[in-house]
Amino acid sequence: MPNAFDLWGLAGTMFEEPDQWAPAIGLISGADTIAISGHTNPDGDALGSVLGLGLALRRHYPLKRIVQLLADEAPVPRVYRFLPGADGLLPAARYEGDPDLFISVDAPTLERLEDSAAVATRARKRLTIDHHPSQEFYAGATCLYEKKAACGEI
Repeated sequence: MPNAFDLWGLAGTMFEEPDQWAPAIGLISGADTIAISGHTNPDGDALGSVLGLGLALRRHYPLKRIVQLLADEAPVPRVYRFLPGADGLLPAARYEGDPDLFISVDAPTLERLEDSAAVATRARKRLTIDHHPSQEFYAGATCLYEKKAACGEI
């Protein structure tokens, strides 16, 4: 398995706890289908993290089937519609798949995932990437960086 930092193009980047990434990279590498979601009523951090992670995964894993979800039926807030990929976000209630891996970003509790919680429950495995200290630890693996102001910084 390649070094996690080289795989993500992050060689030389300093993380507080780089060992957190080894299980995450293993889960991502082992999944054919991946669903990514942020929290309900998304802000720029949640949307940017979902979109950025999806773009990065598609770049590094072009054969994986990746879906980026909105946690509820509300449209992307107008102020964020300019973000690349925002028009391709799918409301979680409309996603019927059972992904190999569900990745939540910027969502410290399963409840904050709203409709995406059902997708997380159906997924074979779960990964959380977050900066909120009040974690529920609902995923099999968690990359938590409490000192970051936003999930997008991770």
